[in-house]
Amino acid sequence: MTTELPEVVPAAEVTEWSDETDVLVIGFGIAGGSAALEAARAGARVILLERAAEYGG
Repeated sequence: MTTELPEVVPAAEVTEWSDETDVLVIGFGIAGGSAALEAARAGARVILLERAAEYGG
């Protein structure tokens, strides 16, 4: 199974948002990462937002 790596976009560079998603996860700690992974494995379109430059609650 191959998983596409997400694109990291600094918030300051986002001037407009038009993506649609099935699942929006706020926070890339253990819970958020697990939720995003399982939703993606189930076929959902997932967007994961994290305010820090790195993952990890």
